[in-house]
Amino acid sequence: MTGFSRAEHEDGLARFIAREHRARFTAALGDERLRAKLRGRLAHFAWLDERYVMEVSTPAPVALARQLRADGAPAECVLLSEDDEVDGQVLALEDALRLVLHSDHAAMISCVPGRLAVFSGEAPNETTLLLRRPT
Repeated sequence: MTGFSRAEHEDGLARFIAREHRARFTAALGDERLRAKLRGRLAHFAWLDERYVMEVSTPAPVALARQLRADGAPAECVLLSEDDEVDGQVLALEDALRLVLHSDHAAMISCVPGRLAVFSGEAPNETTLLLRRPT
């Protein structure tokens, strides 16, 4: 495992959400019915806090994994995904990136809770790095 629980990863994802939507996002994670609705919104997700969004120059899985590791990503990560089969799973970082970046399903990949994640939308090349630098 990543050294963190799934709950810690998901709570960490909430730190990348704009303040006005954060409580709703967090509440949805703990309720299966609301979680399904939230996952359905990921394709056209507009709740990210722009202060932490960085455009990814190349959404190639190997290059992005290298960049994430340079920023402190461990070998495994946790997914929040539109795709029922991978939502909530712990996967190797490069496997998760390959799966998400070559999919029609939007997802968030939590690498370091509340500090480092990736958002991949439904559209091709709609990939952003979510990064909160330690203060």
